[in-house]
Amino acid sequence: MGKGKTRPVLIYKQDDAHYQLFKITTKYETKSEHIRKFYYKVQEWQEAGLNRPSWIDTSTLVDFHKEWQIIKVGKLQLDDIIGLDQFLESHRTEYL
Repeated sequence: MGKGKTRPVLIYKQDDAHYQLFKITTKYETKSEHIRKFYYKVQEWQEAGLNRPSWIDTSTLVDFHKEWQIIKVGKLQLDDIIGLDQFLESHRTEYL
């Protein structure tokens, strides 16, 4: 298996065998308005261990097996945890 590029993700939920995660991206300006409405801007991106201003793509919750490798490098600050929770709550009907 080839080596891929390391990509940042947010582990949102987990159980014994899986992580459920959101992808994190630095690509925002090039996305359509429809796609951008699902992107939460990480306010404290440096404190979260990210290298550049970043957005959490909440459009898809990805199932990831725990046997696959995840490198943990940071975590969201409390303001972003609260902000993401409010963002998801306010967009709940758009996800259905």
